[in-house]
Amino acid sequence: MSSVWKKPQFRWGIVALILAGLVYRFEDGTKSDALLKPQSVRITAAPLPLPKGNADIPSALSLRITHVWDLSAPNPDFGGFSAVQASGGFLSLLSDTAAWVRVAQGDSLKHWQGAITLPPLACGIKAIAEERDIESITTDPKTGTLWLGFEHRNGVCRIASPEQGGIRFRSLPEMTHWPKSGGPEAMTRLANGAFLIFSERPRGNGPVGDMLYVDRDPTDPAAKVTSMRYRPPTGYRPVDAAQLPDGRVLVLNRRFQLPFQFSSRLSIIDKPEPREGKIVGGPILARFDGEALGENFEGLAIDDDGESLTLWMVADDNFMPIQRTLLLRMVWPKVARLEAVSKPR
Repeated sequence: MSSVWKKPQFRWGIVALILAGLVYRFEDGTKSDALLKPQSVRITAAPLPLPKGNADIPSALSLRITHVWDLSAPNPDFGGFSAVQASGGFLSLLSDTAAWVRVAQGDSLKHWQGAITLPPLACGIKAIAEERDIESITTDPKTGTLWLGFEHRNGVCRIASPEQGGIRFRSLPEMTHWPKSGGPEAMTRLANGAFLIFSERPRGNGPVGDMLYVDRDPTDPAAKVTSMRYRPPTGYRPVDAAQLPDGRVLVLNRRFQLPFQFSSRLSIIDKPEPREGKIVGGPILARFDGEALGENFEGLAIDDDGESLTLWMVADDNFMPIQRTLLLRMVWPKVARLEAVSKPR
């Protein structure tokens, strides 16, 4: 027997690739399964030991991990979360199959009660799996309006009250050349009402990818779109973004390596200003690697209580038994975040 095959990481890598192939086969757009029905779900939130050696966060930054949970539920629609939103004491988790899970934020509870449903059918939710792949979510905290980013269809759906314009889906012309499996992977609404939308995959194999600055609701046909570029940390791709109160933007970047290893980098970019063709990027604030935190983190959210920020990160398990749905909670004091930004490392 080959010495390479004897290595556990190699065997797990082969198993993962086989499973990934099976998942792709049944999720490639030919699947026509029944849409899930609204239901309650009891979530087990197993607390994990706080990582000591797998989170590289400069002490001067004072960004502190307070909780890590491994989430599970006895429901086949639970998992595959690519987006998270924190608002009003609740977390919204959105999945690759458009499952929308809403739970109250908890600290020490081992069991959370939540609700699982679909976004409005007016967003174009269909039985074909790939056409309901949600990768990003952002909100207007004043009105409660939500925007969902759909991969494969490369479009955005606004979910609002009738007074705020109701529900509307739009595929942006500027996204037509984006890879179907590449965007809009990350999206955030800025304080001035504009939006940043990132494509996960660059065209070709270049180091920078597409990023759009949209001056208003992206579902508005009158919106002005500025095409820009984003340079992630080397070897990484953007998977989510959220704006800080001072105007800068945190970007969650992910890397996958064979045989089956994930790592994440949290970087920061300056307050966005629209300029056609401009390339933006920024220093790394935190690194998440290794056995404890080397998971497929895809969702990032920020909750601001005025004194400190609470950062949430969720991992997409791809509905695979060898991955985990981790939920990470971090706290960033106001004074510290205004002063300390690490240099690129």
